[in-house]
Amino acid sequence: MRVTRPRRLVARRRGVAILLLTLVAALAPATSASAHASLVSTDPVSGSQLATGPSTVTLTFSEAVTVPSGAIRVLDARGARVEQGRVTHPGGAPSKVAVAVPRLGAGAYVVTWRVVSDDSHPVQGTFTFAVGAAAPGAAAEAAGAAMQPRGDRALGVAYGVVRFLVFASLLVLVGSVAFVSVLWPAGSTDRRTARIVWGSFLVLALGTLVSIGLQGAYGPGLGLLDAVKPSTLQAALDTRYGVMAAGRLLLLVGSIPLLAIVVSPYHVGGVTRGALAVMGLALIATVSLAGHAGAGPALAVALPFDLLHVGAASVWVGGLVVLVGVVLPRRGDAGDDVAGDH
Repeated sequence: MRVTRPRRLVARRRGVAILLLTLVAALAPATSASAHASLVSTDPVSGSQLATGPSTVTLTFSEAVTVPSGAIRVLDARGARVEQGRVTHPGGAPSKVAVAVPRLGAGAYVVTWRVVSDDSHPVQGTFTFAVGAAAPGAAAEAAGAAMQPRGDRALGVAYGVVRFLVFASLLVLVGSVAFVSVLWPAGSTDRRTARIVWGSFLVLALGTLVSIGLQGAYGPGLGLLDAVKPSTLQAALDTRYGVMAAGRLLLLVGSIPLLAIVVSPYHVGGVTRGALAVMGLALIATVSLAGHAGAGPALAVALPFDLLHVGAASVWVGGLVVLVGVVLPRRGDAGDDVAGDH
């Protein structure tokens, strides 16, 4: 008994260390590989000197973008906003955004913008132009206090933590179910398996629900408390990220009967395994389609590879969670029993 427990503790510590390293390895490439929309051109051109003021300010991006409230602001040298009306997609082009401006007098003007890439990440910037004899950069310093907000720090931290939890819990849920239903059916009756499956299910469901409001506030650069406002939630649900998140919640509700079979004494047959595979791929697709894999022009190539990448990571991470959380403790329990008998 005295010999078995230290070995069991060492095995658990090694398993936890391996699991943490695997999570870092699985999650790091997914965040570093994503790209965002970049500004291609502006009208007026940045730094230009115009004889007469423009009727609209137009920005063109490398990919489709969504426009939260106040996406484009045009400020005069005193920092006062002069744009009129709502920001639109001229001609229905999703990669272009424009806002109307009144007849501008002589002076320098600064344009600040913040839009949301089609992969759900916000991008922002500024440029200046001048009308008449004024220097283009003259407005930048005077309008500095009214520049487009970069977003609340607390909101940014909460946004990052919740999205990490959503992705990690998705890997654990899909992978642990695949491991138990295909490779180790005997583990389905262990209470620790049920804790892993239902625990990751709850984290994924709650994280997805919270992420909708956080995404709605993070896009336009609002504060953390704005994430619970009905208007913010509605704005988020109108985006591709919101649609995918809502779809994920519906899929999770539909998966409850299947998960109940996995962690029960009932045999998981071929039909159930097929339904679980479809459900798992659909859950992974809600993440892929909300990210850059579902935003670029090469969707037919990027999406299958992203599904394969996340699916493989799920099986690897979820399998390790079951090994560390269920298999090793069971072996330790068996060892304790044997040592106790002696």
